[in-house]
Amino acid sequence: MLSREQIKAVTAVERRILYGGGAPLPAVDTEYMRELFYLHGLESMVDCADDPALASLQKPENVFGHMLYQRTLDHTRTFLFQQMNIRGIKAAELKGAAISECYPSRIVRTSGDLDLFVPGRQREAFSRMMEETGIERISDVNTGQCGVDTYGTAGGVRIEVHYLYFQRMSARQRGILRDRGYFSEDVIVPSADGRYCTLRPEVHLLYLIYHAGKHMLVHTITLRMLMDLTAFVNRYAGEIDGAAFRRLIKELGFTRICNALMCFCMAHLGMRKDFWKRTGCPMDFFLRLMMNSGREPSAERFIRRMPETWTFYRNDCVEEKGEFRSQNRYCPGKALKSKFAFSTFTAWWAVRLLWHYEVDFSGEAV
Repeated sequence: MLSREQIKAVTAVERRILYGGGAPLPAVDTEYMRELFYLHGLESMVDCADDPALASLQKPENVFGHMLYQRTLDHTRTFLFQQMNIRGIKAAELKGAAISECYPSRIVRTSGDLDLFVPGRQREAFSRMMEETGIERISDVNTGQCGVDTYGTAGGVRIEVHYLYFQRMSARQRGILRDRGYFSEDVIVPSADGRYCTLRPEVHLLYLIYHAGKHMLVHTITLRMLMDLTAFVNRYAGEIDGAAFRRLIKELGFTRICNALMCFCMAHLGMRKDFWKRTGCPMDFFLRLMMNSGREPSAERFIRRMPETWTFYRNDCVEEKGEFRSQNRYCPGKALKSKFAFSTFTAWWAVRLLWHYEVDFSGEAV
């Protein structure tokens, strides 16, 4: 896990990226800091920052590669939304460009791939569009990530098309979101410049929290997720009804997860303090426990081996009347296969209890 001292050193760099110059940076092990930036997806932010104080931490030879990939990604996004507009397909980009717009300079927030939410009824039309434009499908909703078609372009851009984007929630939670229209076209809005579409701010913020919470369940929370959350709240909080959002978080049972994330961002990354009201313990220690330090002692190494495929909780994509639903099957018997499986199962339960994380064991498509 990352120590308080390591968090202080890394977040001092992150705050300079988000807000510019300020307090002097603490003395650090340069190579180790670079290792941490790589592990937490922050290398492009550091390399492309124009703050002279970060020069010793940068790899200038990588800047051109980051810029070239960002340009390729922008071109791909523009092309896809042009093609969708021609065909009347509605889709929204998740994370990506919408978050990069929240940073002082877009180039520092280079995305790894292009994530799109497409309402399920449009899958056939979207798939046909991709075939007509010559973009190859790598995996579909059942052979790859559940509810996701994955494509790859000739330029090397990976495109993940989500027909289920809150699939790991429980039946109760998904019912709440369905009643609010979160799985329909109603949540899709054009970007400020009209070049692409994204989600309404309150929906996108909930997705960022959900996505971080899902990673917390498998011990892979990264500092980039927390930077994104900070930048997004600072940019869009004025467009979100804070009281209504907090009520939704409470109704979903996400209070403990959200409190840990928000309190960390307010304490270390300069998130505005008028949006989230602390509820209970901020759980700083447990959040840091889920942040990879890259140099864990053997006692912590087990945590990183927890399977991301959720061996004991199978998740399938089911199509019903043109819509896609998530079907979860609980398989606790697999915990008896080996000592490692049993230890993993026990740790998985412990983490769920720690964060009040709900899962659906009904076996129904929800």
